[in-house]
Amino acid sequence: MVKSAKTFLSDLENNYPEQIIRIAKGPLKPHKNQCSSIVWQLKKIGKFPAVIFENIETISGKRWPGSAQWQQEGSYARMAIACELPKEKWTAEGIIMELSNRLSGPINPVQVDPGKAQVKATVLTGKDVNLFDLPLYRKDSKDAQPGWICGLAIGKDPENGRYNLSWHRHHVHGPQRSAPRIQYRHLWSYMKKYRALGYKEMPVAWIFGAHPLLMLAGAVRPGYNIDEYAVAGGLLNEPLRLTASATLGDDFLIPADAEMVVEGYLSLEERDFNGPWIDFMRYYSPQTLEPVFTPTAFNYSDNPICENNWVGHNTLHGEISMAITLTNELRTKFPGVKVAHRAQPYTCVIQFAPDHPGETQRLAHYALSVVGDFLKNVIIVDIDINPFDLNDVLWAVGTRVDANTDQVQVVKNLDANRHDPSSMSDLQVGGFIIDATKPVGKPFPEVGRPEERVIEEFPINEYISQEDISNLTTGGGSLYASMGI
Repeated sequence: MVKSAKTFLSDLENNYPEQIIRIAKGPLKPHKNQCSSIVWQLKKIGKFPAVIFENIETISGKRWPGSAQWQQEGSYARMAIACELPKEKWTAEGIIMELSNRLSGPINPVQVDPGKAQVKATVLTGKDVNLFDLPLYRKDSKDAQPGWICGLAIGKDPENGRYNLSWHRHHVHGPQRSAPRIQYRHLWSYMKKYRALGYKEMPVAWIFGAHPLLMLAGAVRPGYNIDEYAVAGGLLNEPLRLTASATLGDDFLIPADAEMVVEGYLSLEERDFNGPWIDFMRYYSPQTLEPVFTPTAFNYSDNPICENNWVGHNTLHGEISMAITLTNELRTKFPGVKVAHRAQPYTCVIQFAPDHPGETQRLAHYALSVVGDFLKNVIIVDIDINPFDLNDVLWAVGTRVDANTDQVQVVKNLDANRHDPSSMSDLQVGGFIIDATKPVGKPFPEVGRPEERVIEEFPINEYISQEDISNLTTGGGSLYASMGI
């Protein structure tokens, strides 16, 4: 069965009803913070379901023909469901390792006729293309008006035809005008190539709703040499189906089973304001001038589910994408790496078994290069430390680190991410490396634990039922408690 947002959400409703809720009451106006306020209130009481708003009114005053979903990928459990993993692998480490392995095995896409493409149920062009007819939203009180939409850009390299997927936020200014924020990465490099070839605009399309693993493909960093439609296929574990775009036909292919794809052109000359807006670090990022986007076609599935990404509040997508990118890349150079975890913005914890003195330092500095300006702080822990439990990590820092030594290093003058609120002046920032591993080849105190023979003799399942264990709360302030796994 082809994987889509509809098949994923249907799986949740049929098999994991605790993971999803539908809200039919309305009409709600997402551009007036009305949807985000409800999701916020759920978060404040510790609830992280996928939320589907079925009664949406757009800026133009029209009823959106489908629904708007928030945080379909908002827990580790739902990412495990998206991967179709058995419950014994429903751990943060299990999910990241599964996705890291899939990232290493891209699967080439296949092309299908538009008549067999879900996204071609409705195609609008010309005067029917109006951005104010989309379920534009605002997440936070001071997000710029009139509205925003956030999704995956599809870019195509004009030299070799490679497709790239990347997340961008659109500040929508008018019915045919928005300004998406473009970072200095793949899409930016494509713009430079088109400009050098003499073009004044670049074709681009945006996915605003799809299966969570396709959306995840736009957040990982596999490298410039891999077509990211193939990366999406690897994550989905099946070929991604593509179809001709309404604007450029077979010269520019779009995902056939997306909920919504907006086609158009990015100006290589004209710019407009983008922001303010809360980004993944949960602070308002500065207002910037960004390329103007002009839409040319809307492609919808039946009853389209538009993604209103809750950037800045639920950062799971960012956590997983950085974790699998780091884990996948670091293990190719350092086989002692077990798993990497993006614990907070710009900060990762790497679980590692060092083989010789000084190896952790090389690993840490290499990690700083893997995801570029998305990382400035690196903490390395031994394999007996759970990198997903910050209590465990801080225990290692408190008991295995001597700051009088090179276990603690300050790394200066790194290029800063434009969203980093700690460095808004010169776009340079300092970071740190904390080596919280025990010294290799030197004595170190033993960690206490019950005798292994006694543990085997008195297994927990003989004294507490699996059902009772499942119903117990997760303690220690671990990631699992906060993310609802």
